[in-house]
Amino acid sequence: MSWVSEIQTPIPHVALAVSGLGETQRISVRATDDQGRKSYATTWEWDFQADGFRENQNRYLRLRDSASQLHILGLHVPADARKLTLTFCVHGVRTVEFVVQPPRPEP
Repeated sequence: MSWVSEIQTPIPHVALAVSGLGETQRISVRATDDQGRKSYATTWEWDFQADGFRENQNRYLRLRDSASQLHILGLHVPADARKLTLTFCVHGVRTVEFVVQPPRPEP
């Protein structure tokens, strides 16, 4: 499947079409520039009220809808970066539970 879309964001971005991602999996994208500085992409979604894309600050992409949709990830990279290497990671979701004993009252 192919798309022809014009997407405008105030920062560089990538558009992903992902399929086969399970309910307990997420995707993140890390950008490393030519000077070794690392940054993580954030997800952008369409804002119908503003009629444009807005950043929602999530670093992990979760597929909620059809896999045939484009997902936009914005890259906050330094202005002087000349080359980027992108690393795409698939993460498994884990649930962690902590048990904490409350402090005892002082006598």
